[in-house]
Formats: sequence, C-alpha cells, structure tokens
Amino acid sequence: PDVGSCLDFATGSSGGSKTLTGVALTAVGSPYYIMIDTWPSPNCIPDFDLTITLPPEPGTCGTWSIVLTDDFGDGWNGGEVDVLVNGTIVLAGLTIDGSYAPDPATHYFEADIGDVISTDYTAGGWSTENEYKIYNENTVEVAHEGASGTPGDVSGLDACPPCVAPSDLAEGTITETSVSLSWTENGSASAWLVEYGPADFVQGTGTVVPAATNPFVLGGLTSSTKYDWYVSANCGGGTREVSSWTGPNTFTTVCTANTTFPMLEDFEGSFLPACWDTIIHDGNAIFKTSDIPDHTTGTGYSAVFSSYSISSDYNQYLFSRAFTVDDAYRILSFWYKKHRSQDDELLEWGISTTTNPDDFVWTPVDLTEDWQKTFVDLKPYVGQTVYVGFHYYGDYLYYVFLDDVQVAATPPIPISNWAIVAGILMIGAF
Repeated sequence: PDVGSCLDFATGSSGGSKTLTGVALTAVGSPYYIMIDTWPSPNCIPDFDLTITLPPEPGTCGTWSIVLTDDFGDGWNGGEVDVLVNGTIVLAGLTIDGSYAPDPATHYFEADIGDVISTDYTAGGWSTENEYKIYNENTVEVAHEGASGTPGDVSGLDACPPCVAPSDLAEGTITETSVSLSWTENGSASAWLVEYGPADFVQGTGTVVPAATNPFVLGGLTSSTKYDWYVSANCGGGTREVSSWTGPNTFTTVCTANTTFPMLEDFEGSFLPACWDTIIHDGNAIFKTSDIPDHTTGTGYSAVFSSYSISSDYNQYLFSRAFTVDDAYRILSFWYKKHRSQDDELLEWGISTTTNPDDFVWTPVDLTEDWQKTFVDLKPYVGQTVYVGFHYYGDYLYYVFLDDVQVAATPPIPISNWAIVAGILMIGAF
C-alpha cells in the first residue's frame, strides 16, 4: 500500500527494542503503518512485538515540550538529557541517536499549575554541538541551553506561575469625560482589565473594561465626578488567568461650566464645594465652620479664611466653579464679615476667565463685625465663562467669613435706578 510520508524513525546496529516518542497521530479514522527494514538485505524478521503508549492526560498547566538539536547534524554522540517535574524524571535519556535520527527532536511532557520544571544534562562527545530549548504550554520559549557552548542544566522553571499584579498606578490627562490611566507592568502581560466606579465603591461591583494598551484612555465618564479605579494584568487567559487587583487610585473629572441659574453656594455641603478651588500657603487655612452664626440661617455653615498661624505667605485665594454668564442671570452677590473689628484684614473679590490670581482685577470690600452684602452686575461678561475669586490677606490674625455666594436673576429695573448704600442694594428712583 501507499504508506505516505514518514512521521518518525529509529535506527540501531543491534537487536533489542526501538522507541519512537512524541509521534502525533492526528488523522482520526485513517490507517497508520510501521515499516521495519534491515541491512544488508535480505534479513528476515519473522515477528515482533508492538507496544503503543497513549500520551497522558494534559496537565492543568498544559503540555510542555523540549526540542533537541545538533549543530553538526551527526547526533549527540552519547550526550543525553533528563526532564524532571518536581524532582521526578518524566523523560529519561533524551538524545539524538546518530546522523539518521530526527533533528530537531521534539518530546512532550505534561505540567500542572505550580509544578517546577528542571533538566539534568550529561555531556557526550562534541558536546558544544548539542542544544536544547524548553517551551511552555503556550509554545513560548522559557529556556535555551547550548547556544554558546556545552549545554547546562535548567532549574526552577515554574509551570503557570501566578500572573503578577501591576503597580504604580497614575493618571495623565483628565478631561470632562475621559482620563488617561497608566501603570507599571511587572510581568509579561500585554493586556489588562480596568475596573472603575464612583469614589469608595466596593471593588468587584464596578465597571470592568479590557485595556489593550498602557497608557489606556478611559472614556464615557461624567464631568465633575470623583472616581476610583483598579487594574489587573491579563496573562493570556486559560491556566494563567489574571492577576490580583491593584488600587484604588482616585481622580476627578474636569468640571463643566455651570449654565443652570440661579446659582447659590451656602457652604452647607461638603467643603470644598464641587468644582471650587483654593490657593493656600503654609500656615493658612480655608475651611467651613458653624462656630459663629452664619448668614443663611444663623445656625449653619459659612466659609472661613484664617491666618491664625505663622506663614511665609499670608495670601489666600478661593475660586468658585466656572459658570457662563447669562444676561437673564447676571447679578452676583455675596455676604461677608470679620471676627474682630480691630484686626487689619483684607478681603477682595474679582472676576476672571481663569483661576490665576494675576488675571483678576481685585476690588476690596469694607469689613466689619456685621454681615454685609455686595452686589456685582456681570453684564460685561455676558456669554463668557468666568470664575468669581476671593482674595484674603491677614498677617497672623483671626478670621474672615464668607457666605451665600449667588448668581441670580437680573431685576427688570434699569441699572441707573440701582444704588448700593452701606452694602445694601436699594432699588427705586433716586
């Protein structure tokens, strides 16, 4: 019959058993043939015994392989190598037996998760021609001996080592709806999982997205929102699976300009209010307090500027959330007072399209121990996106309070009929 192509063979000059290992019989339902030839011919071999050993079940880490080659092509000249799993020989006396033996010669063995793979090489003649490589279950080369001389032994190859978690999480560019995330990859992963959610969410309950790059741009976020995020390495699935999670890191998306009016900040919520900002130097503080009667209810909170500590720079700044001035809502107002009449403290307000103090034109208010109110017509800024800024200066003094910062509707009375008397808005004919 037509026996097709030879898959493997073994030769020898004397009787005894011959072994073929690692022959892949993959043609299900098709016949295979074994040919026994002798030289010189004719020599009769009347009968022989044939034993076929099936390969073992794949290990939980899959099938590994060792590939033997000889640079000169005349075999290993008595050299051989054993493969050990957890110190036990699983492939013994592997060699390339002469010029007619297959070269390269591939042999397979099974490994379970957590197994330790090693080899024991014994040199023969011309050992510098010998070479062997070991491949893991993903056919990735994990060891190479004999590339530049006589092969050595291999030790300590972990089968399916745990997937190593990333470290050093960081955020790059943050916009209103996206953030650039990065981390340090401590293994060989080229894919990751990112889990994110509102600040303080329980890991495992957030949104998980695959990340194929590092850095990775996470989109679809909500502006003015604080998020936590974690990252896990994806080591290829299957037996290697994924690493443990690293995190959380926290970021806040950029605030959008407010376009909903009236706009009021009474400092009754968390401090700083969402999308507000400060510039504070050492020894100074801006916070909220209910220790003195606030303006809103007399029992609530107001913002406080304090210089009651030694500082190298007593200038403090508080900036509102950005807002786009609407002609129908362009009246800014705010209330303020100081703690002690004898303290020489300064509070100024200004309007700017940035939060750089140098871009503001600052206007001082008259501070007393009583709550006073200032009105500002924002007509010159209609259509612009601006910030309200407050500048405080007190040289190792006490407190100045601020409350009820509001942008409200424009009254239907000509501005020429407005007057501000002692900080109180008067409307009528004067």
